[in-house]
Amino acid sequence: IDRDSHCINGYDHVSQLVDTLKLTQPGRTDLESIIAEVAADSAAINFAEFRRIVCISQDMLQESDGMVQTLADAGGNRDHFIDVLDDHRIECEEEGDYEEAKATYMRLCELRRDDDSRSRDELLNRQQMEAESVEMAHDREQAYFFGVWDKRMSEFEETAEEALGKLREKHELELTTFEATACVGAGPETVVRQEQFAARESQRTPKLSRDLLNLRRIERALVKQKDYNEAMKLKHDADKVEAKELMALQAKGQETLRIKVAEIQRRQNQEYEALAKRIQRSRDEALRQRDHEYKRMLQRYNNVKISLSAHHRQEARAVIAAAEKRQAIQQAKNPLPC
Repeated sequence: IDRDSHCINGYDHVSQLVDTLKLTQPGRTDLESIIAEVAADSAAINFAEFRRIVCISQDMLQESDGMVQTLADAGGNRDHFIDVLDDHRIECEEEGDYEEAKATYMRLCELRRDDDSRSRDELLNRQQMEAESVEMAHDREQAYFFGVWDKRMSEFEETAEEALGKLREKHELELTTFEATACVGAGPETVVRQEQFAARESQRTPKLSRDLLNLRRIERALVKQKDYNEAMKLKHDADKVEAKELMALQAKGQETLRIKVAEIQRRQNQEYEALAKRIQRSRDEALRQRDHEYKRMLQRYNNVKISLSAHHRQEARAVIAAAEKRQAIQQAKNPLPC
């Protein structure tokens, strides 16, 4: 805008120039009110009055979406408005309007402090979002980790129980088959079958005593001599001895069967315990692997947190240092007035 041009004429001309400056257009009522307050004659607004109108209009507070902010902020022209204010300050100094220059400069300092504060707030908000994002990612990773391991351990327990069940079935079948073959068990019928089995075993492999064999030999000799009376007496005595020895052999056979059953059961228990121990070793190894992987996951998470925290501190220091440097340069160029 050429300050040496003709005077600005009324609302329409001011509104047109605001658009030319690419600033946010105020409402008609607000702009007309500012023109009436600043300009001595709204039909003949000079350049200084126009600058004042622009500064006041762009600095008006507006409520938008529940937020109270300046018109320049609402229109997204804050940076351009600061440049316009700074030009206004320089021109006020050149024109000797130091009171207006002071007020403009104070407002510039306030806006720049707000910018610094806003930059810090935006940085903190962004850093907080990044930290929360890391936490959420860790929670998802942890949930997935435990989900995978819970499924893996569940499948392991199912497989282990299936293996133990099959071994129990095998042992039951083995013992049932042996008992059926050897007639070992409970109940009257089984007892009779045990005795029969033992008797058969004793008949197959008789182990009669020498005394009984000697009695039978004498019995046969008496028969040859036709001494039937003595042979009858001797046979009666030998039968008693033989019955007693066969009963002893049958009892020994039953005891042998019970020992064999006990040996089978002991061997089966050892096999079952060995399988249970192998399963427990595998379970312990899986749990150790799970703990190891979980510790590695936690270590990665802690490393990310430490790295992110260090990066955030570095960013914060850089933002603060830049703000302090900018304020120092501004203060050196334009010291704050008393």
